[in-house]
Amino acid sequence: MADDAPTLADDAPTMADERSDAEQLPASLRCMQRFTYDLVRYPFPTLVADVLAMSTPLDKLHTSDEVQDWLIGVRRNGARAYAMRRNVVDCKFKDAGSFRAVGALRDAYLAFVDEVIAPLITLEDEAQEASGLLYQRDPNFRAHIPGTGFHLTQRHRDADYHHQPLEVNIWIPLTNARASNTLWVESTPGAADFAPFEACPGEGIRFWGHSCEHYTLPNETDQTRVSFDFRVLPTSLYRETYPNSHRKDGLARFGLGGFFAQAGVQAAAGQALSTELHAAGLEAVDGMHAADVAQAAAEIHSLDLGSVSDAPAGVAIG
Repeated sequence: MADDAPTLADDAPTMADERSDAEQLPASLRCMQRFTYDLVRYPFPTLVADVLAMSTPLDKLHTSDEVQDWLIGVRRNGARAYAMRRNVVDCKFKDAGSFRAVGALRDAYLAFVDEVIAPLITLEDEAQEASGLLYQRDPNFRAHIPGTGFHLTQRHRDADYHHQPLEVNIWIPLTNARASNTLWVESTPGAADFAPFEACPGEGIRFWGHSCEHYTLPNETDQTRVSFDFRVLPTSLYRETYPNSHRKDGLARFGLGGFFAQAGVQAAAGQALSTELHAAGLEAVDGMHAADVAQAAAEIHSLDLGSVSDAPAGVAIG
């Protein structure tokens, strides 16, 4: 069985369970929504291209020597479809540290979640909305290369992989997405009226991937489609347990502190530490970003220093 094929368990949610879940998610969040964002403030195509450090534009990655060599291996070995998600571009991005380790990209992502995505996730209950937003800590990076003859992902719902019942998906193309190089999604659960997401850099789409089926086709265009996607969830709708929420070893599949993090926390921690550093006459090391200073704060306090201002003179943070 292919690695991306979902498996069903004895305690899989029933259709009645899913209808009950859907009733808790506002109708506005069950519908697809297109939005735009500022590429100057959030320059994701440029940042990702810098991480990859390849010789061609993102939409022409398939013409690079690295990808051409990889394609030769694919044709010789008859790689299975699921392996396309782990292609040479994907591996290179992950080897560089992905979103969580690359400072400028990570900071842009955190700001994007707080400033662009959070306002799109509204609830009718103000008290519930005030609890904040959870976001996927490490977005999924995709490079759909033409000429492989394979899709990136089979037809599925995220529910098939036991995701949080009330999460929604955010899809961000970094190249022009169209026709066979893009994602195909149905408008509502069970409608089967699949249509391609056609969008360009500076645009994004929010959709209910948990319950709406989606898939890709083999890329027969002349462009590599590069994109990233992630899930978000109102904190008040997060569930610690639900059918198949935990693996056999007891670990949560999509839990808070692992897959999900609370939006705004790292940025706030970073700002607080920066203020303390300034007050103490200390400076952060060049390239230090929000998550780094948050970690530094935790390490300082674990030494019972109380705060940065209590650190000995000359202490370097980072």
